[in-house]
Amino acid sequence: TFEDAAALRTGVVDVVVRGEGEQTAAELFPRLAAGEAPGEGIAGISYRGPEGIVRAAPRARIADLDTIPFPARDLLPLERYGSPGAVLTGRGCPGNCPFCSASAMSGGRRRVRDPRAVLDEIVSLRRSGIDEITFLDDTLTGDRGRLDTLLDGIERSRVRIGWTCESRIESVDPALLRRMGRLGCHGIQFGIESASERSQSLLGKRAVGARIDRVLEATRRAGITPVCTFILGLPWEDADAVGATIDLGLSIQRRYLARVGFGLLVCFPGTRFYSRGSRLGLRRRTGDFDRYTMHIPTCSTRHLDLDALRSLHFEAVLAQIRETPRALIELSPQSHWWAERLVPAGPSVRESRVVGPDRKERSDGKEDSRRGPGGDP
Repeated sequence: TFEDAAALRTGVVDVVVRGEGEQTAAELFPRLAAGEAPGEGIAGISYRGPEGIVRAAPRARIADLDTIPFPARDLLPLERYGSPGAVLTGRGCPGNCPFCSASAMSGGRRRVRDPRAVLDEIVSLRRSGIDEITFLDDTLTGDRGRLDTLLDGIERSRVRIGWTCESRIESVDPALLRRMGRLGCHGIQFGIESASERSQSLLGKRAVGARIDRVLEATRRAGITPVCTFILGLPWEDADAVGATIDLGLSIQRRYLARVGFGLLVCFPGTRFYSRGSRLGLRRRTGDFDRYTMHIPTCSTRHLDLDALRSLHFEAVLAQIRETPRALIELSPQSHWWAERLVPAGPSVRESRVVGPDRKERSDGKEDSRRGPGGDP
């Protein structure tokens, strides 16, 4: 909740809980249930007062995450949740990517739960009938010793449960992947972001060349499906660089039966691209956060305007559909229904990617997400 004032100005929100919500909500909800106004004395909230927006003092982050009880899942309609077995083993990320708000949200440091408490939650979930969990940590593999302790507990308990997680190319190795696969892991997301080594360096990552191949090969050999994500429209990349990233993603999909996702760069609040992006030539074209989906262009660069970015993303998704291997479709046919409706190959849109001197960008940010590259529906 970096934009609490903007949320309150909409008129449809009365109170915003900033940052971590557990302790703040425990103080706020009884007051609201009693029909009282938020008023003073509750740290970590913003609200609309008689004379305007009031921002209470910030609340300190929870030092000991093990003081937070397990979610009361028995009170929730879990059948309506995509991941009813979501588990968070810690807050914060060891990385500091300029496009991600995780570091700002966590205050720049990582806090973790006791692996024994995490294991207790996993066992509790399995006993309740849940056989699949998603670890929500930004980088589950960031602390190898702690992860080994958790895996030791899963192995000793003999709990049989499938799970997925997020990682980084540089924080796994074949031995770890084999063990993760043996203990139930069947999917890992890797944020590769770009084919450019320069971009990798500027983003604080080291997922380059042969290292990507070694890790993805080892992931597949461990029986784990790699999920690889890429960002189109980094501020310093031109059309050719973005094209190389698309080609890399398609190659990874073919060679490793990986699930690949292409997303447009979004300057989310709380990120360095949001606060400092203008220095790099990023121009936010809309303040409508409903459009911050990574599938609608919302910021232009010195090299690519909104139309060029839309065309690039359209081309990437279209090529991905055409080149989806039959083996990948058969792994999850319900997720690839569109593969039976392949669009015939057409001319490339790469020739029209670069902003020319005679082209004018729209400045109102009102882009129609239903349009194709040429404005067609």
